[in-house]
Amino acid sequence: MDKFVNIESVEKQLSAELWECSLPFNHAVIDGFLTESFALHIVSEFPSAEEPRWLGYDSSIENKLLISNWNDFPAPHYQLFSVLTSSEFSEFIGRCLGMSDELYPDPGLHGGGLHCHKNGGFLNPHLDYKQHPKMFMR
Repeated sequence: MDKFVNIESVEKQLSAELWECSLPFNHAVIDGFLTESFALHIVSEFPSAEEPRWLGYDSSIENKLLISNWNDFPAPHYQLFSVLTSSEFSEFIGRCLGMSDELYPDPGLHGGGLHCHKNGGFLNPHLDYKQHPKMFMR
């Protein structure tokens, strides 16, 4: 994968059984997912909420800031998203979860990217869509 994602931690802590049993919805917590030095680098380079590259969303379901343009990512975030949106990573996670043919990366980050909530910000539970609007995955 890459030198900053700890594949051994993922393999030890992610399984189809744990995924299916997680409540209140399917999720996973993977301790040590990133190497400590890279995680600290990500935190230190996270853009200030005052920077103009953030897009603001304010509605009944969300009050947040978003950066989804790859060109606006700091270098370590760009590197991380490059790994997370790779076919290799999606296939690896799919194998861990027993969903080899069900996961697809979204390099366009539709609805994804960096998110930030100022004081009073929120993100209420919601469903953006059932099918990706641009990739036509089933």
